[in-house]
Amino acid sequence: MPSAQVLRNRSAVDAAAKEARRRNLPPATDYLKHWDNLLAVDALAGTTGPIADLGCRSGQLLMWLYHLGRRQLYGCDLRRPWPPAKKAVQQGQLRTAAAALRMYLANGRNMRRARAESTGFPTGAFGAVASMSVIEHHVDTPKFFAEAARLLRPGGRLVVSTDFWPEGGETEGGVIFSTADIERLLAEAESAGFEAPGRPPDLEQAERVIRDYTFLFLVFDKPTQAAAANGRDTR
Repeated sequence: MPSAQVLRNRSAVDAAAKEARRRNLPPATDYLKHWDNLLAVDALAGTTGPIADLGCRSGQLLMWLYHLGRRQLYGCDLRRPWPPAKKAVQQGQLRTAAAALRMYLANGRNMRRARAESTGFPTGAFGAVASMSVIEHHVDTPKFFAEAARLLRPGGRLVVSTDFWPEGGETEGGVIFSTADIERLLAEAESAGFEAPGRPPDLEQAERVIRDYTFLFLVFDKPTQAAAANGRDTR
């Protein structure tokens, strides 16, 4: 079911990291990314078929999915897609480095350099698509949602995380989406054919967990053919 969640405080990151350890997942090279990547793992747990990660250079999500037994993994990035093995070695996370390399050795042929808005992957080939902390980096979001919808099979799922704060803002590498921006994104997703969550959750008592902002996690579903037909019949 479509949903929207906000990273409200540092304690939520600590809880996600603790849960990742409980599940025996290799540690993330970016501690803060335990939060949204664990949500992505859970949101994708009920999906079947290949998974594409658009903007996959960190490799965190694909590494965890492979560790959990998913085998048909694909990814694209503007730079050469490469798991976080080097960073893990530099941080002394040898288990993470080994897990990242195992994923890449098994799925490296499925990785390519391409934009998230124009992947070149086959139409309707995927049961799920993910894009973690990518769309804030000057991605053309209407084209992004159209591309994700093209890649997904009917009944497929899209998970997205991004930088967010109600008033918005800018970072060195992109933008911080405001509440108005997120409402626009949800409308763009619906125009592309997705079932989208409602407006962003209330941010009362939320903290700026990442410098001047926090993370937002969104789940979109592509209707089955029957559901889409029923929707057309009721209009």
